[in-house]
Order: sequence, then C-alpha cells, then structure tokens
Amino acid sequence: MLTPALPLTPAPATLADAHHARCVLYRMRGRPDEALAAGRAARNATRDPDRLVEVAAELGLCSREVLGDGPPCAERLAAARPCADEAMIALRKAVANGYRDAGRLRKDEAFDPLRGREDFRALLRQAETVRP
Repeated sequence: MLTPALPLTPAPATLADAHHARCVLYRMRGRPDEALAAGRAARNATRDPDRLVEVAAELGLCSREVLGDGPPCAERLAAARPCADEAMIALRKAVANGYRDAGRLRKDEAFDPLRGREDFRALLRQAETVRP
C-alpha cells in the first residue's frame, strides 16, 4: 500500500517545533499513541502560548480521528480521551502563559472534540475575560 506524501516543511527551529512536527506526522499516519507522546513532548518543551495552542489543535484532531464517524461508542470514547486530555493540558498552559484568542478556540474545528467538556468551556471563559 502506498503511503500518502506528506507536505514539505522547513526544518524545525526549536525542540518544541520538532516534537510538534512529529505529532502532525504521526496523526497523519494514523498512529495516535505516537502522536500523543510527541504532543506531550512538544507541550513540555515550550511555554510559547501560540505553539501550545497549535499542539492542542493537533491533539484535538487526533482525538477526532480516533472517534471516527458516526455515533461514538464507549470503546472509541475511551481511546480518544488521552489525546483530548493532553490537548486540554496544553490549552491550560497556553492560557496561563498569556493566550487570549478565545475566537480561535470557539471556531477552530480542531477543538470540536473538546467543546462538550466543562473544563474546555471554563477555559474559554477564562480566555475571554482575562486581558493581558
């Protein structure tokens, strides 16, 4: 089976960028466990709020892909939860480090798997009300 070509990107500038790139690659290859590990490493390697939101978005996409189409079953919900939980950790760290673009959090489809969570709604309210 042929593997789809991946887009060429410039060399990562930081360790967090390199881990984030690995996260993207693993998600695109359908390897959520490795994507989760790379996303966690990216989160641990940076305090940059924009990079943290990018990592969270990638983990949100990973969670969505694990959930798949159709009504979610308990097995798929359990399998998707680690990526969603890690996305929330990255988002909390982003907001703690000054991220305030609540509009993106509200609209970006990557965060769809998180929207039903109370901790996501609380974080969204925090991002909307706290000004730098």
